[in-house]
Amino acid sequence: WLMGECEVNDVPEMNGGGKNQGVLVKRCRFLEESQCASICVNSCKLPTQNFFRRNMGLALTMTPDYDTGECQFAYGRLPTEEEEREARETPCLMRCPSGGGMRSWHNDGSNGRGKETWLEDLEALAKLNGMNNNN
Repeated sequence: WLMGECEVNDVPEMNGGGKNQGVLVKRCRFLEESQCASICVNSCKLPTQNFFRRNMGLALTMTPDYDTGECQFAYGRLPTEEEEREARETPCLMRCPSGGGMRSWHNDGSNGRGKETWLEDLEALAKLNGMNNNN
């Protein structure tokens, strides 16, 4: 209901070819309805990645495509710091109904989390991943 039609696919950039390690959401209804890159990143991408890692013990990288409305899920793969920084720096979409207001809210710390909390979350995920690989 939230994501629309999905398709299991390969994630070739993963070690071993990533056979059936991905899910392509062909039409993300969350992105379609919000029309906002900041809401996509801060209310869907980062929280979902964190949920899968913290609560399910599964690394996940989500890569939204703002032009097509698709989102690629890569299970078993943690996002890099560079990928997360690029996601956070995605420019506002021309069709954004908040006219950049949500980006300001997410980035200025008025939401109670601060500007660089996402980086702390990513570092914590990487640390957890290292601990799990040692077990």
